[in-house]
Amino acid sequence: WEEGPNLGALVQMTTSASAVETDHNAVAALLAGMKNSTIIEKRSFVPTETNNFWECNGCRMVPLEFRAKGSVVFSASEPMNDQIKKHLLECGGNKPLAIPHNATIEPFYGEQVPPIKVTWNSNPDSPVAPKVAS
Repeated sequence: WEEGPNLGALVQMTTSASAVETDHNAVAALLAGMKNSTIIEKRSFVPTETNNFWECNGCRMVPLEFRAKGSVVFSASEPMNDQIKKHLLECGGNKPLAIPHNATIEPFYGEQVPPIKVTWNSNPDSPVAPKVAS
């Protein structure tokens, strides 16, 4: 997403430079939320909608499997500083991991280099074959 020609408008850039799509509903919802919101969250970990679960404010928009470990913490009160620091040392903010932390790495002996095969499945319940990166 990038700022569009109209001040404050967000447009989604596509692969073709001449094709620009604007999601007007998303823009309207974003602006409406900004108009009514006066709260700016400054804490590193914020409460989730599920009681006693906290998540990193920096990477909470990234899908869970592509976040650094420790991005979600179970705690009745705000998480301890050592838990927060441990996650923040690895946290990439809104930049997702290239390979999810739950991927398996195993030797792969084929005709071409590299000799390592990394696989993961975004939805373990899906019958679709796992993704393979090498």
